[in-house]
Amino acid sequence: MSRTLDRHLSSQPNHSGNHADIETPNSVQLNALRGMSYAEGREALKPANSLNANNVQMHGNGTSHEHEAREDARVSGPIGRIFNTILGVEVTREDTGLMVFDVGQLREFLDVTLKLSEGEWFRGTKLERVAEALMGQLDTNQDGLVGWGEFQGFQEEVLKNLAPGIGNTSTPEDVRNAAESQYSKLNSDTKGSPDSVTFSEMQDGIGKELPVGTKNVDIISQLAARIAMYAVDKDETGKDLKKRSVTESEWSTAALEIHAVGKENNP
Repeated sequence: MSRTLDRHLSSQPNHSGNHADIETPNSVQLNALRGMSYAEGREALKPANSLNANNVQMHGNGTSHEHEAREDARVSGPIGRIFNTILGVEVTREDTGLMVFDVGQLREFLDVTLKLSEGEWFRGTKLERVAEALMGQLDTNQDGLVGWGEFQGFQEEVLKNLAPGIGNTSTPEDVRNAAESQYSKLNSDTKGSPDSVTFSEMQDGIGKELPVGTKNVDIISQLAARIAMYAVDKDETGKDLKKRSVTESEWSTAALEIHAVGKENNP
């Protein structure tokens, strides 16, 4: 996924297609848009007869085949919490397997929850391009919406960073061993406690493992580290992601949970 994301970020942004459902605002609309969030503004500019992601969420019983999710698919584990956060529902819900999100909700997650590129130049442009790049990878049927079935690819990508080399046929022991090995590799002891992996260690380690020739190392490694920290850490949720750290127990537990949910939904 990192190669594909790098290609998306390196290419010129495509302003056609992804926003075909949004009307060009006039001066009156621009005044009305002031003070709105990105998602609110996007929704306000949609034509009246356009497909609303929130409507699909509320009436999702017809979308299971389109988004490759079984009706009994259980949304749980660290990636389930991320999925529910993007949807804007209670993170512990397990009955959201037929719900979907759009690029506006994904961008809001990157902006508000992950605080991607906070304090950096051209942050708005970066958020827009990362959201569109991720959407391009996750939205496998290209309908502008992502469901739990499609989100499984995201689950696999996070697991690669926590426990490299693990697949659907791996045993819990395999997962634990791979997770502990990766944790030890990241725990350089140079930027924090020897008993924990800091955000900086995580980002540095992920960056070093990106394919040779990756052009957008900084933004990709930062994104992966923020997602991993949000997925793994449970006891420092009140802190900024960049100030958090995780123990080996948290790391291994998260890897085991992600792997178990993946096997359950894709036996």
